[in-house]
Amino acid sequence: MVEAQKQQMQALKMRLDVEGKDLKQNQTKKSMEDAKVIQLDKGIKTKAERDRRVKELNEKNLKMFVEERKRLAIKAQKHEEQLTKRHQDQMDELDREMIRTIEIEEAAFREDQLAAQQPSSVV
Repeated sequence: MVEAQKQQMQALKMRLDVEGKDLKQNQTKKSMEDAKVIQLDKGIKTKAERDRRVKELNEKNLKMFVEERKRLAIKAQKHEEQLTKRHQDQMDELDREMIRTIEIEEAAFREDQLAAQQPSSVV
């Protein structure tokens, strides 16, 4: 069970890593596309105006990207906590089940001992 739980945790971490990489790729792609749109905009006459727009766009994107990464980090932490809690609940249930089984076996053993001590026929 412990090995299966380790595998589940590794799978979760791998999935979250992939999501993080995808998010960063998409953010980079968006940033590049936005900068390209500004560079190709014929309505912008001067280099200073173009640079100003690129800077504003980068600031806006940076703020948005940081928020997206925060949300992803919170989501990842929440998933890890849920999985850890589920694993702990499983271990607790296994412990309770083991204790119940031991108690049942001990009771059966005591019954067998008592049955062996009593005479089989009463005069």
